[in-house]
Amino acid sequence: MTREEAILLSAYTGFLLVQDFSDVHKFCEDTLGRSIWTHEFADEDVQKEIQDKLRPQIMKLIYSTNALRPVSREQVEKVWSPCNFCAGAKYITGGVTAVYPLSETRQQETLAEGDFDFCPVCGRPLTDEAVDILLERLEALHEHNA
Repeated sequence: MTREEAILLSAYTGFLLVQDFSDVHKFCEDTLGRSIWTHEFADEDVQKEIQDKLRPQIMKLIYSTNALRPVSREQVEKVWSPCNFCAGAKYITGGVTAVYPLSETRQQETLAEGDFDFCPVCGRPLTDEAVDILLERLEALHEHNA
């Protein structure tokens, strides 16, 4: 967060995020275009006036943050750690043969063979195509909520 963003958020929320309140005080005076006495910051009407003036800047800040940008391939791949089913998965031309430890007497058994884009147990994307599908779904969700 930059110093300017911290001052903006301090003015909007009322929580001091910078070391010197005088920076926030001056910013609020510049925003309202008038002098503000220190005790006026406790007045709900003044707080609302400041928030109303700063709302467009706050919205711009919110929509420019990394948290609201489309999800990257690396983020998708880090979301799921392998479950017991796909942890032993071996890639076979776009698919997976999963080996799952069943018991002490039968060490491992192949549960499934075939072309899986997603793990049938945990939903983890197993192929590049699956990651692309998931990215498209997340971007559509992001656009719908924007």
